[in-house]
Amino acid sequence: MTRRLAAILAADVADYSRLMHEDEQATHARFTEIMNVAVVPALASHGGRAVKSTGDGFLAEFPSAVEAVQCALQFQTAIGRITANDADERRLNFRVGIHIGEVIVEEHDIYGDGVNIAARLEALADRGGIMVSEAVHENVRGRLPCEFEDLGAQQVKNIARPVHLFRALANGKPPPKAPAGPPLRKKTSIVVLPFQNLSGDPEQDYFADGIVEDITTALSRFRSLFVIARQSAFAYKGRAVDIRQVGRELGARYVVEGSLRKIGSRLRVTGQTIQTDTGANIWADRYDRDLSDVFALQDEVTTSIVSALVPIIQRAEIEHARRKPTGSSLDAHDLYLCALAAHANLTRIGNRTARELLDRALALDPHFSPALVLDASCQALAVANGWLPAQCLIRALHHARLAVQTDPEDAEALAALAVRLAGIAGDAEESLGLTDRALAANPHSASVLRKCGLARLHAGQTEAAIELFERSLRLSPTDPPAYAAWAGMALALLALGRDAEAVAAARRAVQFNPVSCDALRVLTASLALADRLHEAQATLGRLLELDPICSIQTVRLGEALHQKGGNRLLDGLRYAGLVLGGASFGEDNEEGTILLKPRHREPRRTLLVTRPGEPDREILIAAIPLVLGRAPESSIVLNDPKVSRAHCRIMVSDNEVTAIDLQSTNGTLIDRRPIAGVVRLAPGVVLEIGPYQVRYQHQDPQDDDRTALSTAINNDPVNDPASS
Repeated sequence: MTRRLAAILAADVADYSRLMHEDEQATHARFTEIMNVAVVPALASHGGRAVKSTGDGFLAEFPSAVEAVQCALQFQTAIGRITANDADERRLNFRVGIHIGEVIVEEHDIYGDGVNIAARLEALADRGGIMVSEAVHENVRGRLPCEFEDLGAQQVKNIARPVHLFRALANGKPPPKAPAGPPLRKKTSIVVLPFQNLSGDPEQDYFADGIVEDITTALSRFRSLFVIARQSAFAYKGRAVDIRQVGRELGARYVVEGSLRKIGSRLRVTGQTIQTDTGANIWADRYDRDLSDVFALQDEVTTSIVSALVPIIQRAEIEHARRKPTGSSLDAHDLYLCALAAHANLTRIGNRTARELLDRALALDPHFSPALVLDASCQALAVANGWLPAQCLIRALHHARLAVQTDPEDAEALAALAVRLAGIAGDAEESLGLTDRALAANPHSASVLRKCGLARLHAGQTEAAIELFERSLRLSPTDPPAYAAWAGMALALLALGRDAEAVAAARRAVQFNPVSCDALRVLTASLALADRLHEAQATLGRLLELDPICSIQTVRLGEALHQKGGNRLLDGLRYAGLVLGGASFGEDNEEGTILLKPRHREPRRTLLVTRPGEPDREILIAAIPLVLGRAPESSIVLNDPKVSRAHCRIMVSDNEVTAIDLQSTNGTLIDRRPIAGVVRLAPGVVLEIGPYQVRYQHQDPQDDDRTALSTAINNDPVNDPASS
């Protein structure tokens, strides 16, 4: 073991991972040019030895601190000239840290505290700047045409004692700060390290490297992920690594690593994913495959790993956001993740919570594409389940369009817009073009495949839709959103007259999500058309419990059906006993096209009862008066000692909703004032009863007329902020 005292210089490129992600080829070419033109000559001029490359930088040693600082000044000046005309957001800015210390020397590496401190100084340096330790400053002070700014003793990562820092001031000035580029949205960072070849067969190195490259490429198709470039990851090939250190050095929250072993004609590939801040293993799996077709095997293993890994990382990110304190500390990305978790509940309360969180996220970042896509899904789901009026489909379409304008290569955004255009606006041609673009952008996403399947189903390409649903389910067979693929599959099978298969698929959808109105609708229709009327009527009863105003009219408006499958769905619902609800149907129209002739329909009046710490409740107001309180005759029990046993009655009379206090001891408040006699309730009025709040809500179905909806959609200017 050889030890010696040396001046250690550590350098890297600021934002290298981002630059590689945006344009890998151009960044690598520019980095290579800078190293050859500026760095290598400076090292040669000052007796420096390049110890190793770190992918986005290098480590070098010098016989003296003076030579090390002179070398850094020389190549930083040269790099400034080379990159002077580069765009600010594309400029490669090197950061340099220099320290003197004893090192353990090997042929291709050096080790020791001196190396670690130099690396920490480099991370603290300015873009284009040089940071040195006190030991270096003592050796070079007064011997170089350079001044230093004393930054005092500071604690640095993984170094027990504070380090006294000095910033080099070329010409008496610090390096100019690079102008801020466009704001970078937070993304989940991940790196795929080289897989180990455990087979003893050097030829399998190529296969292992190919799998890593394919996984890296596939993950980079997910716009929610920031994938560290292959070149940076392969700097760790053949090295025993500390996962937490890799995370710190590359800025990665997750590290994927694995191994490959050949056993006869069989190949075993293992993989695992580790969260770098905690060291927790969040995913691990093993794949045993036959080597008959190497390329097919490589594709199969890549697809299997990526499809399993992405949902797990998403869940881990959601938990990470949930652990943060609620309130203003949450940024748009955190709010989006919390909304994603609420939306995954697939309930009315979860949907409303998700929409509220997304409103906050979009207020912070109006062009945050994932939030726009998720909001479009939330709005459409709420309409499909009868939780929002059909006009909310306008917002869904608007946000889907805005997401594509914000990021035209985002597969999720392209697929979301394809669904909305086919399902809401009836634009099959543009929708199909968008599905092609989405599938080309990311064929590894179960979510993209589901959305594209729904878009093709609405556009009339039923067989193609089934194939996409099947691919989606192969990639993600157990995640809760799989219910949408099964429901879409059931509707497609219904359209083809394969009613028994449609029943089976619809049952799977209901198993995944028992409170999904769209799944229950297609199950009801499938059972009815399969001559299982008794089961269909029982299922219809469950549907009406969840959506009391469901009718042929509301299904037609909410689903925006344009294909034969939609007509069979409505036929099955009518056969099961679902009422018309204000729509009439033309017998002589082409393919049974539904003609909407709005008739008078009763408004939907509800009470939303809320209290901190309890689930919200929504109660439909009917002709029978409702009593709120704790008395035995109460229709709605408010179980709190602050609430009187007899309290408040809500009733409908002459098409008006009124409230009267039932001589309770603590009173019912409206606008902070006790109710005096009978009070007429206007939409939005809130009653306060002890710790409870009761909001009166009024929805007029006449507003759901398809003609008005279509007019609004066609006139929706995507760039008009008011329309969102």
